[in-house]
Amino acid sequence: MEVLPEKRKRIQEQDVTKEHEKKEKRREIFEKKMKEAEERYRAGGGKKAAAVAAAKKPESYKKVSDMPVETKMGQVYIDTKRETVILPIYGYAVPFHITMIKK
Repeated sequence: MEVLPEKRKRIQEQDVTKEHEKKEKRREIFEKKMKEAEERYRAGGGKKAAAVAAAKKPESYKKVSDMPVETKMGQVYIDTKRETVILPIYGYAVPFHITMIKK
């Protein structure tokens, strides 16, 4: 009957060893991925970073005084120079950049 407890003990030791090996492998993979990410970051971030940098928020006008004077109340106005559509909403001229308007 002493054989069973020894066998259980051996199995438990093997399980602990396997778990330790798994943790080591995960740590190695994590360190490898971190090094790769750091290299990409130092090299300029790769393709995704360039795409994110290029995709900035569209801004039609920085100030209200930059809006064209030709807009008439209650009418839709298209500013081709700034690629903007100005819509009357509740009596106010509200500019929308064309990238914000879905096709």
